[in-house]
Amino acid sequence: MKKKLILMVGAPGSGKTTWSNKYLAGHADAVRVSRDDFRFMLRNRPVTPELESKITDLVATTIKSMSEYDVIVDATHCSMKYIESFRSFGREIELVVFDLPLEVVLARNTRRERVVPEKVVVKMWNDLQTLKSQISKFNIQIVKS
Repeated sequence: MKKKLILMVGAPGSGKTTWSNKYLAGHADAVRVSRDDFRFMLRNRPVTPELESKITDLVATTIKSMSEYDVIVDATHCSMKYIESFRSFGREIELVVFDLPLEVVLARNTRRERVVPEKVVVKMWNDLQTLKSQISKFNIQIVKS
């Protein structure tokens, strides 16, 4: 059976990492890769565009090397271009969309260990609202809390 890529889709503070960790607890055949974890591990602060490109390479290498596992890609994925880029891996793609009110994600963001600037959260939330009308061709699970 072909292993899948499970892409988290949602603004910062929407619960993507929490959902991923709960999923992993019940699925021994799954692993998680996170751009944020690579950023934190490498620099523990915002990274340069050059290093961001290297992180993209690390994510791709990790996905390729985990061929026997379903891979949860824990990032915002609020653009169709970014989601479409995962087709190159030849895996089934499943989206887990975190469709929460803006007020909820803003409040949750303030309680995170690594707070994202409010204007970034608002932009990503707005991008998600546009994206929702473009993703009907994928296998989608909607999370509303």
